[in-house]
Amino acid sequence: MSADAAIFSPSADMAIVGRASSSSRPRATRRLGAVVLNVVLYIAAFLCLFPFLWMLATALKPEDNSLTNNFFFGYSLTWSNFSQAWDFFPFGQYMVNSLIYSFGVTGVVLVASTTGGYAFARLKFWGREKLFAIYVATLLVPAAVTVIPLFLLATKLHIYNTYFGLIFPVSFSAFGTFFMRQFFRTLPEELRDSARMDGASEFWIFSRIMLPLVRAGVAVLAVFTFVAFWGDFLWPLIVTQSPNLYTLNLGLSEFQTQYGGYWSYMMAGCVMTVLPAIILVIILQKYLVKGLAFSGFGGR
Repeated sequence: MSADAAIFSPSADMAIVGRASSSSRPRATRRLGAVVLNVVLYIAAFLCLFPFLWMLATALKPEDNSLTNNFFFGYSLTWSNFSQAWDFFPFGQYMVNSLIYSFGVTGVVLVASTTGGYAFARLKFWGREKLFAIYVATLLVPAAVTVIPLFLLATKLHIYNTYFGLIFPVSFSAFGTFFMRQFFRTLPEELRDSARMDGASEFWIFSRIMLPLVRAGVAVLAVFTFVAFWGDFLWPLIVTQSPNLYTLNLGLSEFQTQYGGYWSYMMAGCVMTVLPAIILVIILQKYLVKGLAFSGFGGR
């Protein structure tokens, strides 16, 4: 049989078809797997967003319709609930207090964590590893256990019921120091060596060379810290006594105590409470993705 006849024989055609079908089968399987994965992710995302959507729907309902099961349908949207919630209690003052508390703690945590993380990662001193191990071991202590010592500290320093007492005692995070240390350890040591040969000081190397290279990690730590303390309830409850220092979470608790039956106003206040954290995450989303993808938990 000639070569041309072998190529166009029925058995050769069947072999080609068999190979084509076998190669298209994995492709179809992968496509089906991707579709199933996307469906699962969409369902999981909806389940995560559902409480917020329900809160938003309740905030937009008329007060006499607030306990119905309608979900954005069957009623007219009432945007005045937000202004009513704002006027029902000093929402503006509580918002300012929460911003001062969250941004204040975040700022101190970033300063302490970046400097401490850089020292543990790059500076060589006696007992560095043992001291770092002891420092990180404090993460095993539950936060509720430290509340009484921190309260006694605030009382002894006469900073109880002040902004300084609200911010300072909880502003030093072992997690933040550990997190930034891992980021600094991913940077090559040759950068410090070349800068030191040019006569740069250690602080100049830290502030001008090292710190800009880990800004993604700084952004991730800033968001984590801000969100954590924006939703904090226990420490402001303990360390504040004057309503002028109440944060939003304390204010909402007082609102629920006095006006617990006004669910539309309550949910409107909750929506306004979570918005700043959502806005911050959206603004820093690029750095969050980059920082988490970069993963500062590597290192040398």
